Amino acid sequence: MKILLVTDTIPFPPLNGRELPVAKIFEIISTRHTVDLLVLSTGNKTFSLQLSGLPQTINYLGNLAVKRTGAKKKIIDTITTFRYPLSPYKYSLSALKEIIGSNLYDYVWISPISFYSFIPFCNTNNFRFFKKTALGLNDSKTYQYRDSINELFYSRVFKLRYIKEWLLSFLIEKEEKNFLTLADMVHVQTKNEYNKLLKILPAIATTKIIAAPNGVKEELLACSYDGVDSNTILYMTHLDGDRQIESEWFIKKVWRKIKQELPDAKLLIVGKPPAQPINYINDDPSIIVNGYAADMVSLFNNVRLAVVPTFHGTGLINRILDALTAGVPVISTPQAIATFPVLVIGEQIISAGTVTSYATAVTTLYNNREQRLAIAANGKKYAEAFATWQQSAEAIEKAMIDIL
Repeated sequence: MKILLVTDTIPFPPLNGRELPVAKIFEIISTRHTVDLLVLSTGNKTFSLQLSGLPQTINYLGNLAVKRTGAKKKIIDTITTFRYPLSPYKYSLSALKEIIGSNLYDYVWISPISFYSFIPFCNTNNFRFFKKTALGLNDSKTYQYRDSINELFYSRVFKLRYIKEWLLSFLIEKEEKNFLTLADMVHVQTKNEYNKLLKILPAIATTKIIAAPNGVKEELLACSYDGVDSNTILYMTHLDGDRQIESEWFIKKVWRKIKQELPDAKLLIVGKPPAQPINYINDDPSIIVNGYAADMVSLFNNVRLAVVPTFHGTGLINRILDALTAGVPVISTPQAIATFPVLVIGEQIISAGTVTSYATAVTTLYNNREQRLAIAANGKKYAEAFATWQQSAEAIEKAMIDIL
């Protein structure tokens, strides 16, 4: 097969959950098939520095500058058309033709989903240089937005964003039906997401949905849980964007209670640092902001336990899978845990969904060495039986060949 991968960055190495499946799946597929990469970007952004991480088996075609619809026009379009433009981008046909040249592809694979308008743009302009289309959806956007009501209900923190996204989910459902029908194949992470899309997909659609999870990071299986008696609690999150709301709930409410019981404990935050200083973090000496971690094995080998306090239950929560694979005991919410099939609460992971129950769960696990070791060992056994990236890539590759 010859595949054109269309995305908005150089996802090698991946720096977030959205980039992860793009990088891992196509790094494997490109060893057996031709994969070209086209990057879409707003403004004059270039990616020359990131190209050093591009696998030799993937060919970088170039960067196509795109224009994004302004916020005001987006609001007007939503009100006047009763449709929410999930993909508010405009493309230059002449610039695209220059980059594509004489290339012909079996597939165009679009990820993230916000650029799905690339496909109808090509169709409308009779520039059909590909046979089939695939969308790296990962999870249902309708239910991702609708899940915001769970974050409001369970966190008991009122944010206008929660209400806004819940209301938008009903408009997004109409949009999702359209782009699901547009694609020949859609990739999601779990069987749960597969079933959600079946509820949305029109009966007449011929779209094939393939559920293939993110694979385990096999290098983490080498972790030996050396930090079993350390005083460090790992919290992997981004202190920027939507994830900051989640971290605010945990730090301001849960961590405050934990510190009262565990005055020597440290909270190590790993992920995208904040764009601006956050006072309630900077003023707390028990919190360490690490930024991105270059060595994940060393990171997991030096922590006592991990927390994943997210209330959304869409896709597959990579932070949970990484901790399980590394053999570090993890505490998460019922919603996030439910994205994993047959993960046994109380044996392989600890569940908590309120401020008090979460603080109690962390304190109890922190103080019980025998429980930490048992949860860590059982969680690692679960991860060892989980799908690998090789297996997921092969499942996607087979589905693409069958459709052709």
